[in-house]
Amino acid sequence: MKKILYSIFALALALPAVVSAATFSFTPVSGVFTPGKTFTTTVSVNPKAGEKITTAKMDLSFPSSLVEVVSFKQASGWVPLAVPGYDLIDNTKGELIKSGGFPAKVTALKEFGTITFKIKAPGAVTVETTKDSVLLDSNNVNKYSAGSYFKFTAVKPEVVKPVVVKKVVKPVVVKKEVAKVTTQEEVVATTTEVATTTLATDGLTANVAESASATTSTTSTVNTSSTGLFTTKTVATLVVIILLLIGAFFLLRKKD
Repeated sequence: MKKILYSIFALALALPAVVSAATFSFTPVSGVFTPGKTFTTTVSVNPKAGEKITTAKMDLSFPSSLVEVVSFKQASGWVPLAVPGYDLIDNTKGELIKSGGFPAKVTALKEFGTITFKIKAPGAVTVETTKDSVLLDSNNVNKYSAGSYFKFTAVKPEVVKPVVVKKVVKPVVVKKEVAKVTTQEEVVATTTEVATTTLATDGLTANVAESASATTSTTSTVNTSSTGLFTTKTVATLVVIILLLIGAFFLLRKKD
């Protein structure tokens, strides 16, 4: 049964009558991608109101230096035409051809298949259907309208520079104590004070000496005047007796 359908679809594609109206559509229609990455786009058949599309041949061109086709997956409900001239992936020339029949007839937007692309290099990319594309209705009339395409941009990945955090080191303030230098004037002043103090001390010493001299003189006078009453031995004896009495007195008080 599939062979019969292949033959019918192939014959229909070979001898179409051209009346433009239907087209192919892409989702998404634009985007920004990174080289080395893959992305997919969905291709759909979009007939005009009242049209019944039974056979589709999609012929795409793309810049092979910027992008390549990785795979094509036919949508459910379509009978793929895997025959020369109707099934091709050429990443050297930049061409993709996929064909299929839809026995139930396409009367509204219908998914035709999914294409996976890989970005090869940065640049502006336009993928579009060529004039060799075909959309046949049930009367074998080609309803394809040229001009279907989608565009995208391939850009280099942004290089994120590492953030350099500068560590601020606060300077350590060391307080250096400077020894005070005594000036010549301060030394002179200090010397003057010492001299003044010495003079004052000398005066006090002189007064004490004078007082001591006076006391000695008085003692001499007393001794002289007392020579007649007590002898030196007598005075010594009295002093010893007095000391003994005083010692006995303190001993008695201590016992009490």
